[in-house]
Amino acid sequence: MKQKNNSGISMLLVIAALLATGFIGVSLLKLATSDQLSGVYFSSSESARTAAKSGITKALAELGTTDATKRAAMLTKLNDYISTANPESKDLTWSTQWICGDHDTYDELSTGSDEQFKTRIVAFTEYKTDSFAITLESQGIGSGNSKSMAVGTYKLLNLGRGTTTTASNVPINALQMDNGNFEFNCQLTVDGHMSAFDTIAMNNGPAAFNGNFRLDPHRTTGAIRGATLNISSGKITGNAYFAGNILTNNILTLEGNAGFEGNFKYGPGDFVMNGDSLYLNGGVVFDGWAKTDLNGSKLFAYDAATYKFGSTSQTIPNFFTDYTGGGISTQTANLPTVVGVGSLPPKIHFDYATVLAHPHIWTIASETYVVPKRMNEKFEEFKAAGKLYKDKFLVIHFPAGYSISSNKAIWKSGGGYAEEKFKYKAIIIIEGSGWEQTSFDTEDTAIAALYIHNYTAITNTFTNFYNFRGFVYVNRAAPHYAVFITDGFSHYKGAVYAGENGKTKFDGGPGKHHRITFDPTVITELNAIGIFKDPSSTTTSTTDLVIKAPATRIQSELLGQAM
Repeated sequence: MKQKNNSGISMLLVIAALLATGFIGVSLLKLATSDQLSGVYFSSSESARTAAKSGITKALAELGTTDATKRAAMLTKLNDYISTANPESKDLTWSTQWICGDHDTYDELSTGSDEQFKTRIVAFTEYKTDSFAITLESQGIGSGNSKSMAVGTYKLLNLGRGTTTTASNVPINALQMDNGNFEFNCQLTVDGHMSAFDTIAMNNGPAAFNGNFRLDPHRTTGAIRGATLNISSGKITGNAYFAGNILTNNILTLEGNAGFEGNFKYGPGDFVMNGDSLYLNGGVVFDGWAKTDLNGSKLFAYDAATYKFGSTSQTIPNFFTDYTGGGISTQTANLPTVVGVGSLPPKIHFDYATVLAHPHIWTIASETYVVPKRMNEKFEEFKAAGKLYKDKFLVIHFPAGYSISSNKAIWKSGGGYAEEKFKYKAIIIIEGSGWEQTSFDTEDTAIAALYIHNYTAITNTFTNFYNFRGFVYVNRAAPHYAVFITDGFSHYKGAVYAGENGKTKFDGGPGKHHRITFDPTVITELNAIGIFKDPSSTTTSTTDLVIKAPATRIQSELLGQAM
């Protein structure tokens, strides 16, 4: 009986073992079909394990790079990863997971080596306050196509949450006229984007706009009083958009895409199109014996667009031999986007009220006029006393009601001072009336932010700015002009903006040449001190991962690993 019992127990044990083996086999089969855990059945060799470990090492080096461009790209990748809901559920084709290689590509351990690897993020979580844990998975291929996997979890040091504040409005154009008249009677070169609202008149030339060009309707009324491009020869190297009717009697050359919402009338000067595409929403009137050359550009016109030669009207295709047929599929309001001039430029506010709230201001109360040498002396005095605005800028204020004698606000020399360039940083706010001329130069490293507020009795606002670096904002000039005359702005680096009804005129005749070159460094520094803040709106803040100061790279500390 005892022997039979032993035999029965042995049989039960065998059956249990078979069942367990089957259960394990089924489980492994299921695991083998799981993409997330496919590594459990990888064949392994020393070379494959080396490749997998190298993938982890390479990924950590990428995370801790000291190269500013690569570091910015890595932070973008991490921020993209954590901003996606449940990122671990994404499959292997998700690009933000991969640090080395990608779904279909492996990195080589060395040139011509059989060992390869690819590494991705499989988890990224907040470990403690301003501390994060990242889990990396590296798949390695070794000799004989053997495969291995390495997984490591690391604590990232010097990485934390940071608040990035974006100003409401930041200048993006070298020259922008907002709800005012823009006119020039001289040679003009604008290196950067240009935008004008309402009215534009170009009466001489040549003119060159080396950037995108926009003419939009009045922001408030939505109307536009038309534009005259009476330039001897004009060229726009970027994309161009014209909202109103355009009249040009001289040569106009467009190097980028161009779009006309209204009628386009030209002649006797030539019209040359060198860009990719020309869009016509209105009619085209040829008034003279000008040359029309599209140079193979694609032409798109609404059905209503016509061409008129003398008293004869005909459809666009019958005139332009380069016409490619078809029509624009977009609505009129979308034409700027189609052309490629971007969204409507922001309306800029020079936040001079906040600047005037600064407790330490050099108020011009007795000086006949100010010269750059006095500005330099005052800067040094205010700096020594810790009275600069934001520890960087001297604030100079010509108050309302103060009439500047001799028709000068800032002048190159006088009062016993020899001519000198301004060599520091200043915010100059002019509210006084009765003044006319401002003339001074700056060093290449200086910045002068000049704000003209609601002035009157203006004839010539700016004279002889041979070398100037900064930002000029003309708030309101009606019914007068802010006139840039003589050789003013011949070497201007920064931006020029005119606000509501800021009539602006570049003068001096055809022999004078004004040039404005957009300087992003100037704009960035002025934006950093909040000078472009719009008091009627709030700034937007986003919380992203940043390298915490004073560190320059992300460091890692091992929390755990597995093969």
